[in-house]
Amino acid sequence: MASGAIASEGNWAACTKCRDLIVAGEREKLAKRGMRATLAMAPPGTPVQRALEATREVQDRFWENREGEPHLESREDWDKGVAPSRLYPPGEGPIS
Repeated sequence: MASGAIASEGNWAACTKCRDLIVAGEREKLAKRGMRATLAMAPPGTPVQRALEATREVQDRFWENREGEPHLESREDWDKGVAPSRLYPPGEGPIS
């Protein structure tokens, strides 16, 4: 793999609603769902269309590179801090 390349290494994590959209190939519905999180982190006044475009750009990389099967994390494990996606310090996990 080329330096700087992005690749999925095995399973990927998603909540139940997002997993269902991914498995069904519902890219636009997933983007609109994810846009809410993008807007919550964006500067006040960010246009909705720009937030949707930014969400699509990030999710396009996921769609192009995903491999493996979905991995569901339980809310209980997430709250306890033992869900796989919470086991790495920021910037040190498999998706840093």
